[in-house]
Amino acid sequence: REPLGELLLETDHRRRGTLVHRVLAEFHRRLPELLGRQTNLSAHDAAKFTAEFSNVLEALVRATPHTGVEAALVELDRRQIAKWGPRYHAEHGKYDAAWPLAPTYLEWRFGPPRSDETDHEDPRSTSQPFVLDLGSENIKITGRIDRIDVGQSAGRSVFNVIDYKSGRRPSLSPEKIASGEQLQPALYVMAAQALLFEGDQATPLWAGYWSLANGVT
Repeated sequence: REPLGELLLETDHRRRGTLVHRVLAEFHRRLPELLGRQTNLSAHDAAKFTAEFSNVLEALVRATPHTGVEAALVELDRRQIAKWGPRYHAEHGKYDAAWPLAPTYLEWRFGPPRSDETDHEDPRSTSQPFVLDLGSENIKITGRIDRIDVGQSAGRSVFNVIDYKSGRRPSLSPEKIASGEQLQPALYVMAAQALLFEGDQATPLWAGYWSLANGVT
């Protein structure tokens, strides 16, 4: 008999990322009801904020039981994500100081749904894709935006687009956008403006990445 290979407990970044996205979406859906409606989320007591973050995480982990090695890996994910709760509150303080907007659309899909993407999505999602008009051709783009924050500035609706990352945040610069290396945030803004806000009903202020490990970029 061939000896069994060494058992490795390695992080499945896709599984962890999926759980992070679900936790954050459910957390922000429940937060106004449980802690009161405030645009400045970091104004909530840090202990209550972190406790609710942990409650949502625990509930989602329990909702899908696992056994054996898979259960051990999920528990490792749960512990790592739980550590991000206090840090997320602190990072929200920095974000709130710059952008007094409220999380409004969570896991908003545009384009036909995939079989594994129907859970936890925003009820205002649309099966209509975003059509990018290049003059000589039209390109249909589909996607799912993690979070869209909405607020008011000078009597006009404004919004931010946030893409969560469970690992290190990608670097984002005008040069990378111009070269086509980092088009996702710009395309997400265009899709939201065209399909969700119907063109000129809201003005984009900012779009970028929010790493649970490193904060906003």
